Amino acid sequence: ENKCSPAIWLLNTMKFSMPGQFAINTQEGTVYYWPVLASRDISDVSVPTASPLISLRSSKEPIKHVSFIGLDFVHGNRVSLEQGDAGGIQHDWAMLQSTNALVTLQGVSDIVISSCSFRNSGGGGVRGDGFVQNVTITNNTFEYLGYEAVGIYGMGLGLTQVTLGNSVLNNDISRTALVKFDSPSIVLWNAAHT
Repeated sequence: ENKCSPAIWLLNTMKFSMPGQFAINTQEGTVYYWPVLASRDISDVSVPTASPLISLRSSKEPIKHVSFIGLDFVHGNRVSLEQGDAGGIQHDWAMLQSTNALVTLQGVSDIVISSCSFRNSGGGGVRGDGFVQNVTITNNTFEYLGYEAVGIYGMGLGLTQVTLGNSVLNNDISRTALVKFDSPSIVLWNAAHT
């Protein structure tokens, strides 16, 4: 119906049809890649191995007053679903309490993320889960991400895991949802006054 193009994505096959495709054989520990460039130069090929790159997490007193200004966050891996994950939000756009982003926040307050770049990652850019208060995400660039650029996920309207007072302002967001095609660019879930 011309709603999705291409209609089928076949991943991790050795039947390459065009430059830029790759396959990974985990048993051999080998990546097979057909370079996009006519020169076949693969000196700039990278394979992500970690995600998140930075994680601020506290289950007791919140982590407070941390700023990330003018940093580049690149080449994070996508985090697969695991048994025991908290479950997904509506239509499984995203999983709750996941580490599927370059920067993850949980149990934080008064955090600033400004003038940073989040790009070339299989997961998302920034995500906050549970107790996330007064986080400001502003003037950043988000591009070439597998999932959402920014996700703020509250854990219900309770007394202990209250997510409120967060700001997502003036960010340049393009080319997201490259892995999970129905991921919104920004997700605000049970996030009061955000």
